Amino acid sequence: MKKLFTLCFILSLSISMFSQSLPIDFDDALDNNFVGNGGSVFSVISDGGDAVGQIIGGTDEWNSRIDLALDTYIDMTTANKTFTFDFYTSEAVAMTGLFQIGNEKDGGFPIEMQFTTDGTSGWHTISLDFTGAANGWPNHEQPVVYGQYAQVSVFTNFGDTGTSTYYVDDIAGAVNGGPIQADPAPEAGASAPTHLQENVISVFSNTYTDLEGTNFNPAWNQNTQVSTIDVGGNSILKYKGLNYQGTEYANQDVSGYDFLHVDFWTSNSTALDFYLISPGAETNYTLPVSLDTWVSVDIPLSTYESVVDLTNVFQFKVTGDGLVYFDNLYFWKDVSTSVSDMEVSAIKLYPNPASDVVNVQGAEEGDLVEIYSVSGSLVKAVPVQGAAVSVADLAQGVYFVKVNGTTIKIVKK
Repeated sequence: MKKLFTLCFILSLSISMFSQSLPIDFDDALDNNFVGNGGSVFSVISDGGDAVGQIIGGTDEWNSRIDLALDTYIDMTTANKTFTFDFYTSEAVAMTGLFQIGNEKDGGFPIEMQFTTDGTSGWHTISLDFTGAANGWPNHEQPVVYGQYAQVSVFTNFGDTGTSTYYVDDIAGAVNGGPIQADPAPEAGASAPTHLQENVISVFSNTYTDLEGTNFNPAWNQNTQVSTIDVGGNSILKYKGLNYQGTEYANQDVSGYDFLHVDFWTSNSTALDFYLISPGAETNYTLPVSLDTWVSVDIPLSTYESVVDLTNVFQFKVTGDGLVYFDNLYFWKDVSTSVSDMEVSAIKLYPNPASDVVNVQGAEEGDLVEIYSVSGSLVKAVPVQGAAVSVADLAQGVYFVKVNGTTIKIVKK
């Protein structure tokens, strides 16, 4: 018996370079551009001379579905909110599926309705009045705001880990809106980083060798539409309709590294947080949003270390809103002040990391101590008093301390 699982899932990446508008009857070649996701395989076959869509359901109970990117919006702001389609199952059991429209013009949530066959095999005509629709998970408890939608998705063998074959035809209903315009995008990729490869662990970058096997769109029930696009010969990540989005990579020990680097570009986001995750633990860093320009941020790993196990990180997460592009996601270590440089310097700082006071060895009473943030801003300038300098008023993070021409990195914990 098919198991009913409650509301849904993600509206994932639209891979097709071609698209279409309603109605969809599979006689038009453009209708063939549905894409199978979550392990589903889509094709068009002949059913007694009539072209129909065939869905071989995947074994991933969270994502077994097909998606079609449209070139004309579905306008759900009108009174006509009913969809109909024909659905075929060879199994004489009730099959629960789900019909979803998403990729909303203004970044709104996808909306969806479940349907269940009557337990007989053969063709079933499904009619769904979307005045009773809900938002896709995890926003299903929020009120639906109807808008303009650019993607159609059909979920099959809902909540079942088995593999089955189904057919769909004659998807129609609602009202077509205007043509879909291209999304705003940067004219070029972010600036290429200059750190040496041996000082970097790269998750996503055109400059470095990236970790193998990274999953940029894990099934976390997010609404974000993820794709990789080419801008000026550089591949960049595109998050559209962001609510939250994960990235999974092989477990890494980054305890010997200093920063997590992030480049991002957005035309409309109002808030972005970047999370670092180890098994069972995560914490965020709020990114400084600026519109229509690449923003480059080096997040001190000390920001995360009180919560996250830096010896075993394996995921990123981004939360926020809007349309956001990402590039150059990597960990790096600062070698500007090497051990040998520190050994020959007359200036020594300890303890390091420090919480309240840094002792300054090799300086004289009254010598000026300048403390800079990782962005190069002077945050404090005080004279040495009693061979020590207070750092109790500084926020946790990485700083550079300059004394008598010597610059040493310290960590405020």
